[in-house]
Amino acid sequence: MNNLFKPINSHLKRVSKYKWKKIFKDPRRNNANKKWDFQYLMEVVFLGMLSGCKNLREVESLSESLKERIPDTTLSDMLSKLDPAPLRKVLVQGVKQALRSHELPKEEFPIRLTAIDGKSLSVTDYEVDPEWSWGNSCQTKQFYVHMALRAMHVSNQTKLLIGQHEIAGKSNEVAAFSDFFDTLVKDYGRTNLLNTVSVDAGMTSLANATHVAQRGYHYIMALKNKNYLTTQSAHHELSNRDKPDVEQEQLHNGKSITYRLYRCRALTDAKGWSEHATEFWRIEKITTPSNDRRRRIKENRYFITNLPKETLTHLQVIQAVKMHWGIENNANWVIDTAWKEDNSPWINSALKLITWLRIIAYNVIARLKTRKLRKNIHREKSWKTILSHIRDCIVQPCFCASLHHTKI
Repeated sequence: MNNLFKPINSHLKRVSKYKWKKIFKDPRRNNANKKWDFQYLMEVVFLGMLSGCKNLREVESLSESLKERIPDTTLSDMLSKLDPAPLRKVLVQGVKQALRSHELPKEEFPIRLTAIDGKSLSVTDYEVDPEWSWGNSCQTKQFYVHMALRAMHVSNQTKLLIGQHEIAGKSNEVAAFSDFFDTLVKDYGRTNLLNTVSVDAGMTSLANATHVAQRGYHYIMALKNKNYLTTQSAHHELSNRDKPDVEQEQLHNGKSITYRLYRCRALTDAKGWSEHATEFWRIEKITTPSNDRRRRIKENRYFITNLPKETLTHLQVIQAVKMHWGIENNANWVIDTAWKEDNSPWINSALKLITWLRIIAYNVIARLKTRKLRKNIHREKSWKTILSHIRDCIVQPCFCASLHHTKI
């Protein structure tokens, strides 16, 4: 821990010392509820998020090691009254800070790639928000799902979440995409961060592709529904090709994986696509277990893009597709395993607020892990281990001394 304390301490003090009183208006109305300073309460909450606390009771326990114990009921009452809207600005400012600090160098890949993916944030047995909660039932049990779109910058070693858009209960991913994309343009349009977006088939539509193209950006969209004329055209052009444009092999978790790329002009009879689409891609993935070389698992995935053909080499096309999967393999997986997002909402009445705090905390730690920990042996530590080290750091007297006064 001695080797990690200094970089963790320095990084947290530089990028996570937010002025919470300026971000939020203190929701507590009467002085009887203001035993603790609002800044300190929010510092405790965010440090609890940074250290991987699974619930407010664990945050209360952490506060005992800081300056003063804060009851979980006090935190719950406060959080349930806060409007999460200001946290979008906090997230954007953190991403732009990383950009200014050269933590996201453009030279690492020819395009800036932003992956957008749907994510289940929590499942509850009651309606949290009539506009957001999506009701469903399993046998005789009623439950409510809360979905959001998340965007991640995936074309750098440091992969940061750059936005979140809650999907209305009566809507879906494809319908929510354009509003979310407009928000991303508003937040990052004046930077060089937003260039190309990649989406799964659930968000692919002519309307969404046209929306991106008309705003002057590029898209990479997965094609899956065989009833769509565009998907049929991609299959017609590429499914029977035997010779790939390029082939790439790699070993992963004891398996041999071969990627084969087939690409061609986007020739389609579907109206509208020809105005901006340039290419179809087919990625064939062949997985061979090392203990059974005769067993081969084949997958074929199709994509449509409006990137000019010369933008990416054959190998870079494969890399771009694998980068898109980074949002699932990095942020979504990490948040579900290290923070237990699906079943640890902290407080359902403040579900949106907690999810925003969680993705801000994720970015803080992602920047620490990939840019501030110099040795590979430290960078390769699991997220749970890093969260544990952060907890060890923030309970040290020298860090606690930097926290705001606890009582008014």
